[in-house]
Amino acid sequence: MVINAKRVQRLMREDNLIAMRRKPFAPPTSDSRHGSLIVPNLLRGLVPSGPDQIWVADITYVRLREAFAYLAVILDGFSRKVVGWALASHLDASLAVEVLDRALADPKLRPASLIHHSDRGVQYASIDYRQRLAGHDITVSMSRPGNPYDNAKAESFMKTLKTEEVDGRRFKNIEHARRSIGVFIDTIYNTERLHSALGYRPPREFETNLALAQTPKPKCKAPLSQKLACLTYGVQSRTVTAICWPRTPRCTWPAMATVSFPGTDQLLANLKIRVPALEKIQMMPRYEHWTQQE
Repeated sequence: MVINAKRVQRLMREDNLIAMRRKPFAPPTSDSRHGSLIVPNLLRGLVPSGPDQIWVADITYVRLREAFAYLAVILDGFSRKVVGWALASHLDASLAVEVLDRALADPKLRPASLIHHSDRGVQYASIDYRQRLAGHDITVSMSRPGNPYDNAKAESFMKTLKTEEVDGRRFKNIEHARRSIGVFIDTIYNTERLHSALGYRPPREFETNLALAQTPKPKCKAPLSQKLACLTYGVQSRTVTAICWPRTPRCTWPAMATVSFPGTDQLLANLKIRVPALEKIQMMPRYEHWTQQE
């Protein structure tokens, strides 16, 4: 006898019957019932303005064919980039310490102004882990009890990892899982996956663009005699256009500047403001070409 599933749903709804699904077993990854030191949450109301100001850490489980493995990660709270991760078959504090050591191995890191945030798990409250943080002058922050929103960025990454990589695969063993997760983090999440919070750019590209924008452009060290400016005076439009030379990537001499003027005196004043390097200006006969002199 074959019965349509919709008919079964209708009959159960009429009789006020609810199908109860058995929740799959999920091993615990955090144990906050310990006697180690607990610190308050320092991130409330704090908004990072650049990389390596806030790190968020978390641990989750990965289901294998016949066992469980445990993944620990550290993310940058500003760019969402994974700065360290490790996968192991145990939940000892050494797993979290291994991830921290990988994150601290970045030669460009300046940890003096860094805050490390995590839950109250025994791994992050262990003596070894706290000594690593103290040795690099990193401030410790922990979530409030039973409040996963305090570590929302790390929780969001774990959900992304489970949805886009882990849940759709069957890992034979821990080595298979380590290879697959490593490829996802290094070649997809950090370099290709777009984030709406980053202007729909991947974390690594977002950090690169930010570094380029904050890098001061080197000034041109050429002598003043080599910084020539040819200025043409438009009689009808009553404007002056400065076309500067040489135009090289290392030269900050303005490539072009246009100013309007009501008269000659105002022209010189505006021109010196818009093109400060023009210290002395001499009017040339005919066509009113202007040159710069030392």
